[in-house]
Amino acid sequence: MENADLNEKSSIELTIGHLLMVWHVLSEKLSGLTQYNELSESEIRAVWALQDICEKQLIKNGITEKHKDEWQKLIETAAVHVSKLPVEFLE
Repeated sequence: MENADLNEKSSIELTIGHLLMVWHVLSEKLSGLTQYNELSESEIRAVWALQDICEKQLIKNGITEKHKDEWQKLIETAAVHVSKLPVEFLE
């Protein structure tokens, strides 16, 4: 791994529901934590980049700004969806 090309692009395949929950955690939950201020500049930049990528993919897939109640219902639906996804590394 010491000779890895860190500029090489990588793809991650997620369902839209999973992507929505990742974006929600990054933008709504993580940014409000006290520990967020303890992250290094490079860690914060990595989080911002992932948040932006998630947001762009959501928009590309038709998930856009909604009324607060509609948005909350969508997040709740996504949370149920993610809770049903197999996550082998947690077993």
